[in-house]
Amino acid sequence: MGKVYLIVFYIFSSCFHCFGEITSCEKISACSCESEDGIVDLSPLAHNGNPRFLDVQSETGDKVSWNPCLPFTEGNCTDVAVCQFRHIAQKEYYSLGNQDSAAFSVVDGSLRLSYSAFTRGPTGVGFRSTSITLICDNSQNPGILTSKGEVPVGSGHFEMTLRSFAACAAIKPGLGATDDTTIKIVSIQTITPKPITIGPPPTTPSNIVPMTPLADISGLQSLLVGQVVLLVFIMILMLAIVLMYAYQLYLQRVVSRRSYENL
Repeated sequence: MGKVYLIVFYIFSSCFHCFGEITSCEKISACSCESEDGIVDLSPLAHNGNPRFLDVQSETGDKVSWNPCLPFTEGNCTDVAVCQFRHIAQKEYYSLGNQDSAAFSVVDGSLRLSYSAFTRGPTGVGFRSTSITLICDNSQNPGILTSKGEVPVGSGHFEMTLRSFAACAAIKPGLGATDDTTIKIVSIQTITPKPITIGPPPTTPSNIVPMTPLADISGLQSLLVGQVVLLVFIMILMLAIVLMYAYQLYLQRVVSRRSYENL
């Protein structure tokens, strides 16, 4: 059983990043990066001409437009990746970054795409920046962009969130089972016994090659047992999480009901 535990620990540790959070994503282009889970490519969202996400309403009242990969022009924003628009006394447009300033980072396990620019405003030239949190959601095509706006107000920093299928990492070529975890099929030959004859032992002709020993498949059995144990462990863990979430919902309903009765 000691070998089984070692196999389970090896498989779980080697595949831990499949269930955990990414730690980094190296920039490939203005709209793609490579993480340990695969390549995140936003190019399917790129739009030629007008931005893919046009005049998205922010919580702070401003509107923002964003187009991955390709630059666009809107008002006084020329060849930008992100543009801020607001209309107080008059229409005002400010660049929040161009494609060349695109940078990828991972903060608390969340992938972020950032832009920055020096923009001339009413009080002179100021620094503005944008941070877009990328959330993988295969149900959103092309995607949904929400904006918190300028956080905090007056800082020149804008925060947005994208939920899209394009934010999901594509598995890199060759990322799969390694030689250590590959299961090989062993071919076993059967030997048919010959009738016993009385007399001098027969001589073995020189042109017959002796049979090789049968392959030991005990290691294969241990590997299969380890994978089953790992699968059961993951299922138990997921069940525990679901039960905890259901219990929290139950407590919230009880508290709400008691508050209502007290009223």
